[in-house]
Amino acid sequence: MKNIPKTIIIHCTAYPDSKLHDQLEACNGWHKDRDFPLSDLNWYTGYHSLITGGRNYRTRKDEEVGAHCNQSENGLSMNFQSLGVCVGFDGDVEDVSAEHFNLLKKQVQDWQDMYNIPNSKVVFHRYYATNKSCPGGRIKSDFLVKVLDRTKPPVIIQDIPIQPSMCVAEKETIEKLKAQVSWYESLLKIFKK
Repeated sequence: MKNIPKTIIIHCTAYPDSKLHDQLEACNGWHKDRDFPLSDLNWYTGYHSLITGGRNYRTRKDEEVGAHCNQSENGLSMNFQSLGVCVGFDGDVEDVSAEHFNLLKKQVQDWQDMYNIPNSKVVFHRYYATNKSCPGGRIKSDFLVKVLDRTKPPVIIQDIPIQPSMCVAEKETIEKLKAQVSWYESLLKIFKK
């Protein structure tokens, strides 16, 4: 069964950004330890998008069933009918950074446009998981109003292409290795003649 996005659910990692700025690997490990399913993008992270370390990591394809909200609506788990976006911070003890807020705003509005999701269907995790404060007690309804406000577009300082399993340093290394392989292939062609 595939995910059919009708709702966007906003989460937090509940771990302070001030203690760990890029939480991708940690979150992936936490979810792997809880036996979350491996995504088509090779992550155990249950969210479709994880905003942390100044980046928006795509950890599940939109059509993949999530592992972020097991509560149900109309008799069906929200994991089959929503997109989960998580911000790497603890909303009970700190505010989300401006950088992460803008990445969140862009992701939410992009999904709304892509799947025709109305503002009324963009909610905090605690809307369904009523025993939790997620994305945190400091995050109030005015935060959601600002995320959904289209009169003020998100300001993305550096729009890094989303490549969930590759950082810039890895990309540079791969490009160098490709060049080296190409050089070796050229050399082999000379010797084969």
